[in-house]
Amino acid sequence: MALFKSGNPALGVDTFTCIPKAIDGNATMSLQGTVNKCAILLLLLLSAAVYGWKTYNPPTYPLDNSPGVAYLLYGSNLGAIFLCILIASRVRIAPYLTWLYSVLEGLALGIISKAFNAAYPGIIAHSILLTIFVFIVLLVIYKLELIRATENVKLMIVSATAAIALFYISVFLLQYYDIPVPFFDSNNIGSMFLSLFIAAIAALNFVVDFDFIEQGTSLGIPKYMEWYGAFGLLVTLVWLYLEILRLLAKDWKNLYKEWRGW
Repeated sequence: MALFKSGNPALGVDTFTCIPKAIDGNATMSLQGTVNKCAILLLLLLSAAVYGWKTYNPPTYPLDNSPGVAYLLYGSNLGAIFLCILIASRVRIAPYLTWLYSVLEGLALGIISKAFNAAYPGIIAHSILLTIFVFIVLLVIYKLELIRATENVKLMIVSATAAIALFYISVFLLQYYDIPVPFFDSNNIGSMFLSLFIAAIAALNFVVDFDFIEQGTSLGIPKYMEWYGAFGLLVTLVWLYLEILRLLAKDWKNLYKEWRGW
């Protein structure tokens, strides 16, 4: 059961078990060092996102009429996914590849955000503010110990996260063969509850991420794990932002009318 220690696939308590403790006390993982490295990765991601945003000038939504940008989007997205899996499985390479993950993910986010903003003007600012708000709320909840990252809580979150990952893979395969998925992008009550559930699971991953970083700083592990901890936190931030973006893109007026019609 060691695999089920964290909701974030990039982080887990078992990650530390195969890592020797640092001999030099000054070369151990620290909370401040992790925060600093997370800020660096976030800055790289935002810089790449700005470039992706400026690169894509959508005449219409979605990306069908912009094949060059579509290639950039899919290439950067697939590259980010590959690096995410590679870093999660080889934690020692985190200091060397997390920056590249941030850049590739930033490029994809910039293009995706520009596409959403073309269809729903102003949605990006709201999504960013909500992501920051949720992050702060979950950090306060964790510090006040209103939610404890027990083994049962971690198991529940990682199970839900794994189920969502399998769902996304299934949706991708179905859409590839032009098979409709009514509960994914549709504007109906079922789609609304699904989006809310996925966004909630993404937010809860912060709790186990905070617990992972806190435990890592107390175990005396090498300083390079600060990059890995920052990487895991960034993965959750990106996921939450995308889920909030999809959630805000729902036609809430029609959903409310449908709700009233029940």
